[in-house]
Amino acid sequence: MIIGGAIGVQRALKVEMTEMPELVAILHSFVGLAAVLVGFNSYGLHHEALMPEGLDAAAQAAFVAEQVVLTNIHNVEVFLGIFIGAVTFTGSVVAFGKLSGKN
Repeated sequence: MIIGGAIGVQRALKVEMTEMPELVAILHSFVGLAAVLVGFNSYGLHHEALMPEGLDAAAQAAFVAEQVVLTNIHNVEVFLGIFIGAVTFTGSVVAFGKLSGKN
């Protein structure tokens, strides 16, 4: 956050008011990139829960079924976060390019 804040302050001090939409677009692209990186990190750090000791067969089956459901929910959330972040990043970079006159 400190690096992003430093970049934002540096850019904000150099930008004239007529270039403010470009600044908003490029800073918004960092938000999308952060969402993508957080999603990849969350996917890589997701660990399965260890099965508690002393469960009978029915309780073990219920525990495994619950973990499958939770893993699927997590994977859907990660996919949506990465997808939306990537679209945000790409759209913001394109908007910055168009606003700055760089096709």
